[in-house]
Amino acid sequence: MPEVTDDGRYLVITIGVGTDERYRVVVKDLGEPLAMPLDLVDRFEHDFTLAGSDGPVLYFRTNLDAPRRRVIAIDLRRPQRQHWKEVVPQAEATLEQVSLVGNLLVASYLKDVLPQVKLFTLDGRLVREVQFPGIGSARGFGGRRSDTETFYSFSSFATPPSIYRYDLLTGGKPAAPPRRGQVPPRGLRGPASLLPQQGWHAGAHVPGLPQGAEA
Repeated sequence: MPEVTDDGRYLVITIGVGTDERYRVVVKDLGEPLAMPLDLVDRFEHDFTLAGSDGPVLYFRTNLDAPRRRVIAIDLRRPQRQHWKEVVPQAEATLEQVSLVGNLLVASYLKDVLPQVKLFTLDGRLVREVQFPGIGSARGFGGRRSDTETFYSFSSFATPPSIYRYDLLTGGKPAAPPRRGQVPPRGLRGPASLLPQQGWHAGAHVPGLPQGAEA
């Protein structure tokens, strides 16, 4: 899959094999017409998913030495593996997605079947965790490095999918978007009368399984 970095300088080609996440990565410097493509990752062994770039430094989500995934930085001026730098280490939760938006790394995790999104600086310092309007599912958080805001979709058993704006500079609790034309089921006073909760029960083979998941 070919991608061009936001600054238009580098073409990053991710090559997959089969259906699992094992990739090779080839990089071409578009600012140097005579430059040869660089085999940044030359083996189909691990996940390397581009999150974004800061000049010649590329940020990747990877499961290299981290089964729950982490974020690393590769400086194309020193692309050898011994110079690769860990930026966001592996956490207890599984790292699902990373994007570089507003000069921040937006890391989306899955913890106990619920979304958890954290913002990090490019050197790996935790800025804050995104506060959602309740228990549910969240998707999105895309954008460009120059953006100061990002958007995501949130939904739950009690509320339909809604788009939220998130200010990357100030954070803060998102305001619920206006809902028009929603008619609550008979006997209910609307979404506000429903309160999703997460519980736990002991499964036959997996103790402490979150409710709503299957073993």
